[in-house]
Amino acid sequence: MNGKTVAGLALIVGAVVFLFGGDLGGFFAFLLSAGLLVYGWRKWKRSESSGGRAVGIGALIFGAILLLSWIPFLIGLLIAVVCIYFGWTLIRQDREPSGLEPEPGAEAEAAGQRPRWEDDFESEWKRFLERQKDKN
Repeated sequence: MNGKTVAGLALIVGAVVFLFGGDLGGFFAFLLSAGLLVYGWRKWKRSESSGGRAVGIGALIFGAILLLSWIPFLIGLLIAVVCIYFGWTLIRQDREPSGLEPEPGAEAEAAGQRPRWEDDFESEWKRFLERQKDKN
């Protein structure tokens, strides 16, 4: 395992611990508040009487209050999702679909260019080593 894989696994494990370390009851309160918001909106839009609209507005207000009280849980859930996503991309980033990894700089050498990882110092050092090999 390389460093990116370990970092990705650490992000995923941290996100899961962060997610389950929070209050899971907040998720159920979120579902209840979302349901109240949907019910209130539909009741308000479809109602022809003022009593039905009042019930719809009341459900909207109560759902919004419930939703606002669980904002810390939603922020934790958002952070967990972001950590899981970036952890997964770090793990999957250096995988080749065929399972074979190309040699570093193989594309650049095939095109007759210097590999991207090779700088001027590297090329000078290679020339120096070749001259020393020729002298010996």
